[in-house]
Amino acid sequence: MIPIQIAIADIAGIRGMLVCMDAKGKVNVCYLGTDPPTAAIVNTEMKELNYDEMEEEHQDLLRIIRQTHCEGTREVEETLRIRAQTPTALDPNPEDDTDPNDPFGRIDGVVMQCTVRLFITLQGNAPVENVTIAIKSPACFIVSQTSITIDKVVPNGTPQVVPIKFRVLNTVLCASLDVIACASYYSSSNEPRTTVCEFSLPLALVAIPIQPVKNATYKVELHSNRQPPALQVLFEDLLSQPHVAAFGQGMSNLLSIQYVSGTEATVAVSKSSGRFCLQAAEFASLWILAHELYQRLSAHFDTNDKGCSDEDEPFSLQYHDSLPLHDYFALMDDHFTLRKHLE
Repeated sequence: MIPIQIAIADIAGIRGMLVCMDAKGKVNVCYLGTDPPTAAIVNTEMKELNYDEMEEEHQDLLRIIRQTHCEGTREVEETLRIRAQTPTALDPNPEDDTDPNDPFGRIDGVVMQCTVRLFITLQGNAPVENVTIAIKSPACFIVSQTSITIDKVVPNGTPQVVPIKFRVLNTVLCASLDVIACASYYSSSNEPRTTVCEFSLPLALVAIPIQPVKNATYKVELHSNRQPPALQVLFEDLLSQPHVAAFGQGMSNLLSIQYVSGTEATVAVSKSSGRFCLQAAEFASLWILAHELYQRLSAHFDTNDKGCSDEDEPFSLQYHDSLPLHDYFALMDDHFTLRKHLE
């Protein structure tokens, strides 16, 4: 309600009620939950102010505030930290405890898996106990442990290492590679504390380079303000996997990948115009490749631009066409139709 008139009234013996009316004649009676002051207001204009007493009182109050905040030496509070060591390649010989019919991504019959190592350290004077680490990952991944409990972490000691294994489902299109690890614990003063670590899984866990695919239904063009590097340089970690060594040659301006879920996506680069063209048979398949492209370009130019002057324009990747909202809304309609069908 937006009032255009406000009045104060005594209603049902209660003083200070606010009566509000809007442009359509709707009336609200509001109560602030406080009683108006009944003491008479003292006119201080005729009373001479003693500035010396006011200054002395002010200094006394400041002295009390300083003493309150500086009582004793505060002990250093315990601070837990998590650092993630993310591999760029898949585990070479993972232990396969799955059934061949389980919906996991596989290469030549071997399950696709990568192990992220979490390093847990503690700063402070006292150890902490019962540290709980929760792992939150996208729906396309299966995590070996979604919750880990550490009985005790000693300060300033050797970091505790927690290995986390990630596998990917072949029934779900990957929507993100970002994972969050959140640790919760109680400090020595029995106050709850949390610390968060974010990391990204390697692209090799969800995609495999394939022979170039030129037919596509959906295309987007991204324009860079820098001379693009070769795709072999940008996606070196993906192309250096043992199972994709055959695709490492002759792909400086074109790269096609196939997701574990079965869909495909392609990126082509035009070095002369600084343009990247991403295309796929399914609209949703464009996202991961486009996001990876942007992240890798940003990291590449951030490393190579450290010697440049401040006047140089920072790296940017722009989309000049109108947003493909029609394709986006069509996906939403299809999703809604499928949900209704399931019901």
